[in-house]
Parts: sequence; structure tokens; C-alpha cells
Amino acid sequence: MNGNLNAVGGNNNALQGNTNTVGGNSNAVLGSKNWVSGDANGVAGSSNFLSGSWNQVQGSYNGVSGSANVVGGNQNAIGGNQNFVQGNINSVLGNSNGVLGSGNNLQGSYNAVAGNANNLGGSWNTVQGSQNSLMGNKNIVAGDINNIWGSSNFIGGNFNTIDGNANGVLGNKNLIQGN
Repeated sequence: MNGNLNAVGGNNNALQGNTNTVGGNSNAVLGSKNWVSGDANGVAGSSNFLSGSWNQVQGSYNGVSGSANVVGGNQNAIGGNQNFVQGNINSVLGNSNGVLGSGNNLQGSYNAVAGNANNLGGSWNTVQGSQNSLMGNKNIVAGDINNIWGSSNFIGGNFNTIDGNANGVLGNKNLIQGN
């Protein structure tokens, strides 16, 4: 189907256009400002909203809610658990997410992050990269020039700033404040 302002229900549809409402599973949607609900959908474009699980999303300015989604692109908002996000300047809220990229904002626990200049809040996160900011407890950080606030964190790297109690630190020229 090709067009705008359509309402599509069912499974296994292919839709190209803008401002459409799509409900169902295993649909392919290409365009902008589409509302897609269901599972196992493929969406490419910008300013789309998706709700469901096992969806693949590629583009920017998309809103994604659910679990086990794969999101690629920049400036997306993702809420849910067990999502995989690759890109920059994304906002991720939830637990057990995998994030690759820089300048992302994350809030939650048990997340795995690889990249630079990310902001994280939560506990039990694993972070690899430089110039990241973390606020929380029991995180594992590997990289240089990171800022860490919290307790019981393990940090490996150089030139990190650490503020909190009972942190384990390996590396050189780290600034450690707290007990």
C-alpha cells in the first residue's frame, strides 16, 4: 500500500507513506509520522511511534516502546527492556538494554553501554568508553576520563574522577573523592 492517512490492520502488510496507523504483526512500514503497534514489524523513517516487541526500527526521531526491539539511528526515544540500540543522542529508559554509540542518555539498571560521552543513571550497568558520566552504584566502568558518582563501583582506566564510597579503582592519575 502506498499513501498517506491510512489505517491498516492485520499481518504481513507492506506500507509506504506518512501519517498512517498500522496495527498487527510482521508489517513493513516506510515513511514518517506513522503509528505502529504490534510485534515483529520493520520500520524505516523518522518521527514514527512504535509499540510492541521484536520490532526493527531504522531512522531518527522515532519513539519506541516495548521489549526486544532493535533500533538504529539518532535522536530516538526508547522505553522498555532488553532492547538493542545503535546510534547517537538517543534517550533510553529501561533495564537490560544494549547501547552502542555516543551522546546517549540512559536511565535504568543492568544496561551494557559501549561508546563515548554517554550519561547514565542506575545500578549494575557495564560501561566501556571515555568521557562518560555515571551516577549510581555497583557499576563496572572501563575507560578513561569518566566521571563516576556512587558507591561500590569498579573502575578501570586513567584520568577518571570518582566520588563515592567503597569503589574499586585500577589505573593511573585518577581523582578519587569519598571514603
